[in-house]
Amino acid sequence: MPDTYADPYSTGWARAILLGLQHKHVYMGTVPDNEILRRRVKNRAARKARKINRVRRAA
Repeated sequence: MPDTYADPYSTGWARAILLGLQHKHVYMGTVPDNEILRRRVKNRAARKARKINRVRRAA
């Protein structure tokens, strides 16, 4: 690695962003595991349906 490597977290801005994101409630233990799995399955099916619809419209 060259000597000119700059740490991407060395700026105050980057540290503030990381600090702000650390305590966001995305799934941070607030949702049961089975609910997360159910949502992921549902989202996967929705993405597949949208893809199929895009192909049908293009044809």
